[in-house]
Amino acid sequence: MEIKTITTDVLIIGSGGAGCRAAIEVSNQGKEALIVSKGLSFRSGCTGMAEGGYNAALGLVDPEDSVEAHIKDTLKGGSYLNDPKLVDILINESPDRL
Repeated sequence: MEIKTITTDVLIIGSGGAGCRAAIEVSNQGKEALIVSKGLSFRSGCTGMAEGGYNAALGLVDPEDSVEAHIKDTLKGGSYLNDPKLVDILINESPDRL
């Protein structure tokens, strides 16, 4: 087996939405990024399981919308494989981030 050495400014692991966005930012900073992924680009990772976009419990449209409901939906959407502590952080910080 031949070992190939590749030099880059930034190595990005994962070709989902976050990895691709990171590569864009690296490029905007004038640096070279290399993305590696365990699967096919745009066909592996969690981005495809994002259920159509990014959501936040703002309560602006549906009065039943709540942080608790969003946490339940997110855990269910992740087949209960997600880390509940990270889900809690994501959901509780989403309104300020959007």
